[in-house]
Amino acid sequence: MLRCPVCREKLKPMTQYAVVCACDTYPVIRDIVYLKKNKAKDNALGYLSRGRIRAATIALLDSRRFLNYLVAFVPHLPLTWLFAIAALCFPSGKAWWRYLANRDRRITHILSLATIGAIQKNDTVVDICCGTGNFLARASLWSRASRCVGIDASFFLLLLARLQYVPLRVLLVCADVNLGLPIHSQTVNRAYLNDCFMYIHQKPMMNELRRILTSRGDAFLTHVHNRGKHNIGQGRGVSPSTLRSSTVTTISDKQLFAHIRNNTNIIYQKVSDSVYDHPSYSYRISSNLTRKPLPIPPQLSVLVKQIPIDFTEDTWLQ
Repeated sequence: MLRCPVCREKLKPMTQYAVVCACDTYPVIRDIVYLKKNKAKDNALGYLSRGRIRAATIALLDSRRFLNYLVAFVPHLPLTWLFAIAALCFPSGKAWWRYLANRDRRITHILSLATIGAIQKNDTVVDICCGTGNFLARASLWSRASRCVGIDASFFLLLLARLQYVPLRVLLVCADVNLGLPIHSQTVNRAYLNDCFMYIHQKPMMNELRRILTSRGDAFLTHVHNRGKHNIGQGRGVSPSTLRSSTVTTISDKQLFAHIRNNTNIIYQKVSDSVYDHPSYSYRISSNLTRKPLPIPPQLSVLVKQIPIDFTEDTWLQ
């Protein structure tokens, strides 16, 4: 199902550590396919040709040398400790490290987990901008999907995902989604963009989602800021006109969380100005016009009773 983001031809396995297309060769490390054309890719391929897997991994990591060494401790320390160390060393990104450390408890993550109920047996699932893979880990565990794929621009975050959360049966892809999704058309049943739609090119992504979905597929965009209200975070919010379409339905995050707390089916509504008065919304893009209500995963009902939910920056949802 993967294709080269440049020539758009099918990727074929070349060796255990590389895939090839019509225009280039890309490295594969820990079942993470690296689909970027840069010097790091070329260096990694050189190391892999000599069997130096660890050196190839470091070559693809963040250019800041300290992070490269920090990754060496990932298998041995909890991620919360690693992110705390990173926050001390890089204070300018303290909020980002804190966000990653608390991701499992963040209300935005809880909202995304509610949509796992849409995944059916033997579905192909793609998590776009998957980060450290928290959603993918539970989607692969809570559903009967036959194939799960995570895509992110950061090899550093994908490596954390592989080492801490995501099993090897989940394929991870390092690619810039703003250049298009490295996926063949009509091959995906459920696509997810969780807490990230504000940070990418929105109209091209909408076109890409419609391209990759099957005739009965769905795409879910959770926690998208409302451009008409105070921006509760960073990124570029969405107005009703941006996503108004016969294939798009929506629900406010406040209503979605109420469904989670009450363990009732999620009902999405047609996008209109009259219902667009909350700070953030979640959306469903469906090529299947029946749009049946979604059941809350039973595992999520248990989870929300067991963990203290972090409402930082989203206190209005409490």
